[in-house]
Amino acid sequence: MKIKIGHDHIDDHHEELLALDTQLDKAISTNSRKGMLPIIEFLEHYVVDHFHEEETLMQTKDYSGYDLHKQEHMMFQQAVK
Repeated sequence: MKIKIGHDHIDDHHEELLALDTQLDKAISTNSRKGMLPIIEFLEHYVVDHFHEEETLMQTKDYSGYDLHKQEHMMFQQAVK
């Protein structure tokens, strides 16, 4: 799956997040706690930086779906925690 919004930097972030999701799914399916921990630790920091950058871009572009998207970010951050 690819998530393209037309902003190369953000699109690269999305591809990286999807790759991490795939790695996390694999670690979960093999019950590899050792494999999960570095991914989760990386996500804890990465999503904060990425979401801040993406939300700033959405506000700059006056994105009409900003409020809903911000809520989705907050739910994802809670899931990572």
